[in-house]
Amino acid sequence: MTITTRRESATTSDNVQVLFEEARQRRRRRYVRSGVALALVGSLGITLGYALRSTPKQPAKPHLRVAPPHSAPRFSVPAVVPRQPGPLALGPNGELYVADDARDEILARLPNGKFKVVAGTGAAGYSGDDGPATRAELNDPLGMAVASNGTLYFADAGNSRVRAILPNGTIITVAGDGLQATGPAGTPIVSGTPTDTAIGPTYDVALGADGSLYITTSFAVLELSQDNTLSDIVDPENDAGFAATEPLNNQCDPASVAVDGSGDLYFMCQDPYVLVERLPSGVLQPLGTDRPHDAAAALVEAPGGDVLAIDGFGVEQYGPAGQKLIANLLSNGLPNGEDFEPQGIAVSSNGTLYLSQDGISGIGPPTIVKQSPDGTVTVLWSPPVGHRQVPGKHDPHARSVSARG
Repeated sequence: MTITTRRESATTSDNVQVLFEEARQRRRRRYVRSGVALALVGSLGITLGYALRSTPKQPAKPHLRVAPPHSAPRFSVPAVVPRQPGPLALGPNGELYVADDARDEILARLPNGKFKVVAGTGAAGYSGDDGPATRAELNDPLGMAVASNGTLYFADAGNSRVRAILPNGTIITVAGDGLQATGPAGTPIVSGTPTDTAIGPTYDVALGADGSLYITTSFAVLELSQDNTLSDIVDPENDAGFAATEPLNNQCDPASVAVDGSGDLYFMCQDPYVLVERLPSGVLQPLGTDRPHDAAAALVEAPGGDVLAIDGFGVEQYGPAGQKLIANLLSNGLPNGEDFEPQGIAVSSNGTLYLSQDGISGIGPPTIVKQSPDGTVTVLWSPPVGHRQVPGKHDPHARSVSARG
């Protein structure tokens, strides 16, 4: 009987050498395949990296009154002291905004009565778009308007632009390229996108019921519609029929602007000083008013849809029923008996008036007050007695007729 052991049943040495050689060949083929795969991956990575580096960065599309879904970084902003409070605006939650062109900043009054900066660095200039508004440079911020979602639009007068602070604190430009308008007598020639159009210095903004933004520039009133179309809707020097507002000439430097509940547009001319109503049909009619000191902040829409206008030391209401005085600061004055000449105006949903005096008119120091519907006047802010007020700038929107082309 032949007994075959497992060892004896194993392959011979020649067969072993053959198997080892086949194994080595299979191993070499695996290495080759692995090397080729690694080489392909590496080549693809290098090609992709080069493509990413060489692909030109596409310019960011302009933001149009739409807040990004995320929140911008929040920074701690210390309390500050107003210097030259001018135009006012109220936010949807009752926030009181103050444009202080002496500081080149926009401030917000806190519930504790102090103020914080919501836009501007304190240095005049133009910078910071698409970043935090508190790190952006402004130049003579003037008239403001706040949308229902909290977006704050303002005339950046010295930069010849209209800018917006989104609810998350980001600042953007929505109209104007920073250049002087080149049309007849300095009126804008609307061409290209709103941010590519030279509109010249801006003075005030107002929001219509449909979301359209109205802008006053040196010699025109512009409309920025929801579809991002910019139109020249009032050109006093060239519009037929405007001469009726001023028999001696048809000049008008639109300063402040407001829209009532019926869609009528109101704008205050600074040269000559006259309030003009523009009906939806396009008809223009003068309404009068005394010489306002700060025409760039003299109009606001009231809760009922009428328009309030600063008239000397008082405030008048305009609407379909006509004109009537609703605030008599001329006789009331301030609680301490001082005269008060308002320049900025805002009104809350319950009819409370907020008024500012910039302190450069010579009537009194810079002051912010509110007047309740029952007529009670309360001083919200004024420099402490004996406080030396830092001199402010000259009136940035005081333009002369000689500036016309």
